[in-house]
Amino acid sequence: MATTNTKPFSCDNCIECCANVPVSAKEMVTIRRAVRAMPQEQIDRLRGQTRKTGACPLVDVENKRCTVYEARPWLCRMFGYMEKAQCPYNKHIKLMPFAEAQKKFMADVGASTQEDIQAVGVLGRDITWEKGLVRL
Repeated sequence: MATTNTKPFSCDNCIECCANVPVSAKEMVTIRRAVRAMPQEQIDRLRGQTRKTGACPLVDVENKRCTVYEARPWLCRMFGYMEKAQCPYNKHIKLMPFAEAQKKFMADVGASTQEDIQAVGVLGRDITWEKGLVRL
């Protein structure tokens, strides 16, 4: 576990953490809504970008930004602050124990059972532009 905060979390948008992100059904509803609101030109540009294996299809590789930031999965929101999801460039941040983070996740998404938070897939692996990101 990391030491106590001595300086704030600093993200340089390296996009290294934007890969293999599990998402729940509730999250996919929000993500698909955000994708459907994108201009077609943006979708076409994202689809045409070269990505590393497992990279999230929603990260704009050229601009190093999440294109659905407001709808990003909970795991992305917690990255860098939770055990098992520590940013290698921010090891000074105090981490939340994984079990505590999972309870917070359930509360944040209004889940009452494990089935409510069951991943329906992984962005960049099961959920890609070719595998139903928009149309499912």
